[in-house]
Amino acid sequence: DGIPGITYSPPALSTVISDLSSKVGLAAGDLDVTALASSTVVGYPIVNRASARSMIEPLMGVFFFDAVESDDKIKFVLRGGATATSIVEDSLAVHESESGDVPEPVVVSRKHELEIPLAVDVAYLDREFDYQVNVQRSSRLTSSAKQVVTLRAPLVLTADQAKRVADTQDYSAWVEQEQVAFSTDRTYSKYEPTDVITVEQNDLVRTIRITEK
Repeated sequence: DGIPGITYSPPALSTVISDLSSKVGLAAGDLDVTALASSTVVGYPIVNRASARSMIEPLMGVFFFDAVESDDKIKFVLRGGATATSIVEDSLAVHESESGDVPEPVVVSRKHELEIPLAVDVAYLDREFDYQVNVQRSSRLTSSAKQVVTLRAPLVLTADQAKRVADTQDYSAWVEQEQVAFSTDRTYSKYEPTDVITVEQNDLVRTIRITEK
């Protein structure tokens, strides 16, 4: 809200990540924070000693980005990016020719509905109520689940911002209930965790965010 005569410009999320990373000896050349430059952090009080990772994780949950080691740098990537490539069915189930075991083209594991949260609460510092802790909830009306997940974000947000975070976290838990594993050839070895790809099988096209390679 500011003090008379003093202008406050919230820092970019990229600046905050760089500052936190510098506290553990990482220099600017060790990071790629370009994707985070368009977001700003109004307030993030740090009152206890903690690891850089534990201080960055709440920011990841609010601003929806991931991190990956890429080309000897830690690269921070916003979710929801464009599809990097498509893998067609003929490129699946790759295996050594001498092996008699042919893997399944795509192996899908699905969470039970009871494992998906009924509701997501976001606890945040509400700038409209003197920076006191407030909670915004998102919930699904039809579900047999009973679990309520609380995301504690010690960040200064408005009620609308916190509600959008809760809604997005709730939606993400639902759409990400499937985990997909597959094997392909070295043509696709350059793609890495955080990349978004599509995998085509039996006229079904799945959009996948790579989490492990």
